[in-house]
Amino acid sequence: MAFLIPLTIERIPEVQSLPAATRTLVLSKAKAPGPFRLWASTFVQSVAFTLVLTLLGHNVWFGTLAPLPATAFIIGILLVSMVIMHAWKITRIRGQIRFGIEEASRGGWTPICTRCGFDCSRAQSDRCPECGSPRQIPNPGGSPPPNAPEN
Repeated sequence: MAFLIPLTIERIPEVQSLPAATRTLVLSKAKAPGPFRLWASTFVQSVAFTLVLTLLGHNVWFGTLAPLPATAFIIGILLVSMVIMHAWKITRIRGQIRFGIEEASRGGWTPICTRCGFDCSRAQSDRCPECGSPRQIPNPGGSPPPNAPEN
């Protein structure tokens, strides 16, 4: 299974497999930013990181380069840092969303696997068909799940 980093939070597989009402609840609990805020903060953090690297490496690396290669190198650092920071943010938010799904499914069965992200809404077993992890989220009170699938 290939690991792809979605461009926005709405394209995370866990979010897409949820019903609309649950999706809104999970995204609000995870405090997930919208696409503009996500990319704006990624850009600002990448510019700050690039600025720090440029200031630290000015005399060491960039002082010996001509202006055009130095500029291209700085732009490359900016682009690479944007990709890395975006991947880190999406991964962190994805973990928060999985935690939110677990919280919303307390005492029942999760609609998606919180381990691998597989859509288990049509699965008839108590385990994920993809990775085999249990779908039941224990209830703190110890009562049996209300919507257990029948075998």
